[in-house]
Amino acid sequence: MSSKKDRKAQRQEAAIREQRRRWDETAAASPLSRHQLDSLLDYLAEQIVANGHDDTLRYTQQWLGTNGLPVEETLEFLVRHRFRSDFEVALNADPNALFGPTDDRIARMPIPEEALEALIEWVDQKVQLNGCDHSSRFARQWLTDNGYPLAPTEFALLAQGGGCDCEIVLNLESANIYPTFNREIT
Repeated sequence: MSSKKDRKAQRQEAAIREQRRRWDETAAASPLSRHQLDSLLDYLAEQIVANGHDDTLRYTQQWLGTNGLPVEETLEFLVRHRFRSDFEVALNADPNALFGPTDDRIARMPIPEEALEALIEWVDQKVQLNGCDHSSRFARQWLTDNGYPLAPTEFALLAQGGGCDCEIVLNLESANIYPTFNREIT
């Protein structure tokens, strides 16, 4: 007879196997590779920050066409996963959530862990001195000053709950983005 602890471990293992199966199934069904989806998200972030968005998949269609990728098949895949606008794709179509984490990321973040930690620390100091005006002005300033991609990182921060400077300080945790040494799901 197995113990309660053993049964719980078996259920956890079954859940991990099922999640891996779902990630593999999604990756196999996707017309885009992980790298292509990452590139699309970077493009969408840049376009939306520069030009706004209109609740369509217009920029996605443009990027797919420009890169010679299957437009209709990709749009169907995105809609099937409830991404119905460029904004929804840029914010929520994290390749790590769709296809599973990588060795260096659990969630999408264009900057390395050390940079994120430095960003949070710097923004925290600025917010303590100046307060938060419900924008990401301090985060934007730090990213620009340190040569990191602005729009893609802003979207990644927003996806992690960092909609403004104080939310970046309060909500972002490296452990939710970068795997730890003993991470079970990889």
